[in-house]
Amino acid sequence: MADGAAAVELAMDKVRKKQRTDPVGPRLDEMVALLRGWLDEHPSPSAHDAAEVEALVRRLEAAASPDAKAEAHEHHKELSALVGKLGKAIDKAAPPRLDLALPGLAFPPRLMDEAIFSHLLSVGLFDVAETLRQEARLESVGGRPCAQLASQLRELHAACAAMGARDARPAIEWTARHAARLAAGGAALRFMLHRLQFVECLAAGDSRGALEYLRSQLAEATAREAAAAEPLDDPRAQLRRLAGAIAFAGRLRASPYAELVAPARWAHARERLAADGMRMLGLCRTPPLLELVDAGAIALPRLHKLATVLQTKYEAAVASRHLPIEVDLGPRFQHHSVFCCPVSREVSSAGNLPSLLPCGHVISAESLAKLARGSRNLRFKCPYCPSESTLGAALALTL
Repeated sequence: MADGAAAVELAMDKVRKKQRTDPVGPRLDEMVALLRGWLDEHPSPSAHDAAEVEALVRRLEAAASPDAKAEAHEHHKELSALVGKLGKAIDKAAPPRLDLALPGLAFPPRLMDEAIFSHLLSVGLFDVAETLRQEARLESVGGRPCAQLASQLRELHAACAAMGARDARPAIEWTARHAARLAAGGAALRFMLHRLQFVECLAAGDSRGALEYLRSQLAEATAREAAAAEPLDDPRAQLRRLAGAIAFAGRLRASPYAELVAPARWAHARERLAADGMRMLGLCRTPPLLELVDAGAIALPRLHKLATVLQTKYEAAVASRHLPIEVDLGPRFQHHSVFCCPVSREVSSAGNLPSLLPCGHVISAESLAKLARGSRNLRFKCPYCPSESTLGAALALTL
């Protein structure tokens, strides 16, 4: 916004300077001075002054010579160009009309309430989320009871908060309770958390407690599970290295094992815990509203530019819920599979599911209906191979 204001100020300065060098004003002043001087000399002009009038006209025409007219025309042309640039600078600096990018597109209030509720839970504002739930009378979000979702996220946030205080025990308990749902990735996470807790014992100088923890928690089975997520590290070598660190209990920072107490290990484990937990709950790691803002920052400028070019055609396209162009948000925002029909070039939706033909090719349900002409028994040729099929033989796919 500051850069835009500076561009507007620069454009205005150029217009002001150009206005101050306008040649028309001095020419007009010269002609007015000639007329006033002549009238002073001839207060009561008569027909006998015809020769002097002709001389005055010639002097006035000289002041308005073709060269002077050309100079004035060129100046006004340059001034008009600068004024046009000033207008463009103002348009560029002004906040965009985002309503042009999404004309007449209304969001259901319930959907907005659910998005805000999910966001508040994701960032740990549970009291605010509960207030919103009561005022909006929300019972479920995405088919999941609000109370259940809040309880699950509260538990995950408590474990992450403890990690911030360098206490991995709540996180270890959380991963143990959800080991089945975390699957293979959970084994690697548990090993990472146990290793951090073991190192904390060593850092505190408790070599006996660290040795007992190594025997009871960091057993070979746990390390073998972690090997699936860390194939380049030998689990036995990891345990041997951790056992060797016991000799430097209380002075790890000045030992060959100093990397074990690096603060980045706790930050990495906490991020891994949050990411795995959100994934297990079927939620995005990024808070929902932040995800929406980031996606909008990518899409809205392109849609706004398209709307200013197409105008009424763009409004008609948005009304049909199909944009004239594809807006690629990048892999970060791809949270589920997307199918684009190779025949119609349209993305599948709940009302237009992809359909699998017997030959193995997939097209949209609408393209399939057009090929079959609405008949379940009419045989038609696949658009991509010589095989024939019918509407009844196609299988609807759910992404």
